[in-house]
Amino acid sequence: MKKSIITAVLIAVLVVALAPLSASAEEVQNGSPVYLAEAIVPQDSIYYNGHTYMAFTGLFNWYEAKSLCEEMGGYLATLETYDEQAAVQGLSSLGWTGGCAFQGGNTREWIWEHSGHVIGIMHEPEPGVEGDYFYYTPLSDNVWDPLNNEPNSWQTPWDQNVAALNERGLDSLMPSNVAGFICEFDSEYTFPAVSLSWDGAENASGYNIKRSETPGGPYITIAAGVTNNTYIDTTVVRSITYYYVVSPVVDSVELPDSNEISVTPGEPVSYGAALNISASDTAGIGNEFVADVVINNAHTICAEDIKIKYDTDLLEYLGAEAADGMRIYKEADLGDGTNRYITASLGKDNAAEGDRVLFHLRFRAKAPGQAKIDIINGRIADNGTLEEDVDYESCGEKTINIGMIYDINRTGEFTLLDLGIAAWYYGDPASETDTSRYDVDVIQDGTIDDNDLAEAVAQMLANYNYSGNN
Repeated sequence: MKKSIITAVLIAVLVVALAPLSASAEEVQNGSPVYLAEAIVPQDSIYYNGHTYMAFTGLFNWYEAKSLCEEMGGYLATLETYDEQAAVQGLSSLGWTGGCAFQGGNTREWIWEHSGHVIGIMHEPEPGVEGDYFYYTPLSDNVWDPLNNEPNSWQTPWDQNVAALNERGLDSLMPSNVAGFICEFDSEYTFPAVSLSWDGAENASGYNIKRSETPGGPYITIAAGVTNNTYIDTTVVRSITYYYVVSPVVDSVELPDSNEISVTPGEPVSYGAALNISASDTAGIGNEFVADVVINNAHTICAEDIKIKYDTDLLEYLGAEAADGMRIYKEADLGDGTNRYITASLGKDNAAEGDRVLFHLRFRAKAPGQAKIDIINGRIADNGTLEEDVDYESCGEKTINIGMIYDINRTGEFTLLDLGIAAWYYGDPASETDTSRYDVDVIQDGTIDDNDLAEAVAQMLANYNYSGNN
């Protein structure tokens, strides 16, 4: 069976450090202030449950990693559940998280620094005290690295009081250790973006953010009077190199620009969208059924181009119908049971977000066997930045088991005669029907009632061979 693979690519992140200013605006303008600048770019990023996680490589202690995340408007990854932890472990590089245990004596709570939620309670024995043993009581479903018997200490109790993430689980380390780190952001990066941050200038009332596509300018001001020390530029286009400077405003006077720094945003975040078929596992010969074409893990997806192949020996194709808020703009029969559908959402409120039914396929079961409906390829586009093929492994399929119908009089199909037999026994216990000839208790609840008659009618209407339907 095909499996969905979630993939992600980079968002450029830029850190600009401005030297703090203590002189007056006039004094600074007459001088040549130096604004230091450096760039750090995430190795990988992933979107999960409304949050973006960025993995940075390098050698940073825990406090440095925490500060960098906060400067970029995020925080060290807070992995509240096992599912969240497992999703983030899919990043190509791992490192520091927000797990820590700073408060308390020999018995402490491991918590997530950003939320304060408790991971577990751990007791470190006092050295040399007989009968004082280590214990750890988990209070969440997070997984620690079992290979290293985590969590634990190294040489003295609680010298390892912060947590990194590796491919096996959480790993307790000393804050002075160096590693990469994972930042979490409470926002959805659906486009290329550049995140700027800088040290504050003394007495600055705001900052002007300037950008150029040419080294040395000329620059255009893309944001004026920014009062925070961070800014995210969401108007960039991938694969274009941009040149940034930042200038503080003191006493209503704009000071000289910072050093210029360049960055080239990478591809937009891919959310690992998948296409699947949703339908009943079984169908009776002659019965009609619906198979829904569904997109999973989508984010603002507005258009789709999908090819689907079905088993022509076992299935008769009856047509397609768009889901609410969608429209099929092109349906083409490519032959040999292969159809192509080009669809689009009708307005921003109907863009695919998360899981969404795109359109419905109607089939009739013709013969017994295992009938396959397979999405052989698909291409999707969002509202302006993303157009990509859905990975083959993320294009799903559905197998329908087609068999004989177990009707009331055991002829292999429901007709009006089945309804007549059920009507005759209406109100009787199933045990008092002629079970040697009939299976009247269609619903199998022990009594012949309206539910059995209604199901007999539904099956009769779905029977293509019943003459009353033709």
